Amino acid sequence: MKIKNILLSISVLAVIALFMHGCDGMHDNYKEWVGERNYSGKIDSLTATPGFERVVLRWINPTDQKSKTIRVVYGPDSTVVDYPTLVNTASIEGLVNAVGVDFTVFTVDAFGNLSIPTKISAIPVTKSLMSSLTPPAVVVRSLGAEQLISFVGTSNVLMQFAGGIQFTLVNSDGKTVYEANTQMPEFVGANEINIPLTNLLPSGLYQMNYKMLVVPAMNNLPTEDQVWLESTAIINVLPFPDKFNLMNTIDSRVYESNGTSAPDSNEGILKLVDNSKDTKFLTSKNTVKIYWEMPRPFSITQYQITLANDANDRDPRDWTLAGSNDGGATWTTIDTQVDWKSNAADRPRFSVHLIDVPKTAPYKLYRWDITRNYGSSLIQIAEWVLWYDPTK
Repeated sequence: MKIKNILLSISVLAVIALFMHGCDGMHDNYKEWVGERNYSGKIDSLTATPGFERVVLRWINPTDQKSKTIRVVYGPDSTVVDYPTLVNTASIEGLVNAVGVDFTVFTVDAFGNLSIPTKISAIPVTKSLMSSLTPPAVVVRSLGAEQLISFVGTSNVLMQFAGGIQFTLVNSDGKTVYEANTQMPEFVGANEINIPLTNLLPSGLYQMNYKMLVVPAMNNLPTEDQVWLESTAIINVLPFPDKFNLMNTIDSRVYESNGTSAPDSNEGILKLVDNSKDTKFLTSKNTVKIYWEMPRPFSITQYQITLANDANDRDPRDWTLAGSNDGGATWTTIDTQVDWKSNAADRPRFSVHLIDVPKTAPYKLYRWDITRNYGSSLIQIAEWVLWYDPTK
């Protein structure tokens, strides 16, 4: 009986011990379960935009009260970056390899507990990617009175022109003969850039070293950063013509002060510079001020008048040609004519007349002020040309 009681006591003690052990385990499970249910909130709308040797992450933070800080884990080594506040953007720097990088973003509560992770992958822009881009073709060409450096192919599916070009031109003797650092925000995204040269280049071979600011694209989407694309080109500059018709200068315009003709009419002001003697500019008054404005100053050595088809009493007789570099606030007289070709026989219809002047200072704005004709109430001219000779 005693033995039976002893065995019963041992069994009771074993059950109690087992029960106590089970309670301890349940307590531990309860604590773990409570911890999971109290995780901080998960971020939303995670995006990754590649930049140069970096990736910029952006997201929307949760509105719960437990989330305090942000943790980003990235790369094959699971590099950890902790942010002391609930930032909503992170720039991960130093990504020099052109491979996909995995990023995981957590929120963290006050006790160091991590939220449910949010993941994304991206490939950064690297030097190797930049070296694979096709640089634009470069030529030097003449257009009217301008000598232009033309960059063709500045934007394509892999990059967009971002508005900046730096270049130097080196001649066959190794001397730098031209350099420029140009910002052109109006041409952002353009496929072709034309830069007028203020100092004309003699014919010959040149080496161009240039950098072009571009925004690389991935999957046809622009990336985060502007990056300099560098290249070298050999350019053959052809001989420049001896003189130029300034009325062919790009981005130039002709206008009259009194508005006596419509610019788009059959005999409007634009007919004065259309390179055709068979058209003409006809005013409704016997005096007129005609202006020619260019994007940069030029010096003239001659100007030319082509007389119109009929009515020689409408020909100009007295005038002054002047130049200005302050938008017309002040004028410098270049040439004055009084009783020009007073013998009508010297003014046959459609005749072309060249008038030489000493080479002027360069002017951006020219004014032809006609104050008298040969008796008509109207003035007419077929063509007006300002000639620019870069060799003088």
